Amino acid sequence: MELGNLDLDESKWPVLAKAIAVKLSSSRTLFEFDSEIENLSDGAISRFNFVKTESLDNPFRQESGNYCEVDIDSTSVTEVKSLGNELVALSYLA
Repeated sequence: MELGNLDLDESKWPVLAKAIAVKLSSSRTLFEFDSEIENLSDGAISRFNFVKTESLDNPFRQESGNYCEVDIDSTSVTEVKSLGNELVALSYLA
């Protein structure tokens, strides 16, 4: 996100970053930001261009994959393999 030339004290940059993050995530804060931070964060959000990396109606998108329906209730697990600390320990013991 390009904020341009900020007329803001560098010590308030973390507060501005937090205000922008709160607005992007649509969450709430316990405390309100001061009017200068509010105005700068509102301006940054309004200038921010959300770009979709891949559109569903893109004519160049290729459908790949072989899809089939699976009854979740009929699935079972066979031959469970553990990868992790146990595998490392067993390799040194053998």
